[in-house]
Amino acid sequence: MTKAGHHFRVVQICGGLARLSLLTQIMADVVQMPVSVSEANYDCVLLGAAICGQLIADNPRQVQDLLNGIACPIQTYMPDLKMADFHKDKYEIYRLLQKIEIDSRQRMSKYRQS
Repeated sequence: MTKAGHHFRVVQICGGLARLSLLTQIMADVVQMPVSVSEANYDCVLLGAAICGQLIADNPRQVQDLLNGIACPIQTYMPDLKMADFHKDKYEIYRLLQKIEIDSRQRMSKYRQS
C-alpha cells in the first residue's frame, strides 16, 4: 500500500484472531509498525462501516481526525526491528516456492489422463 501512496503509522485490529498475542506480534513485525488491539465489546467492522458512510455524506477530509477520536486500543504490539529481515526473507522464499509449484504443475500437466 505504501507503493500506492498510502502511508500508515499504526494498524488497529479487532475480532477473535486479535486475541492471539503471537499472531498480533508477528503482524507488527511483518508490517513494521505498531498494531493496536481494540476492546472485544466494540464491533469495529460495524463501527468502521458507519464511519465511512458518515464521512462520505459529510466531509471525507475529516477521516484522520475522526478515526483518531474514536480509536480505543486496549493493547499495542510494537514491531521488533530485528524480525523485519526474517519476514522479508521468508516471504521471498514463499514466492520462490509458489513459482516452483506453478512451473511443476505446468510441466506435469502433459501426463494428466483425460
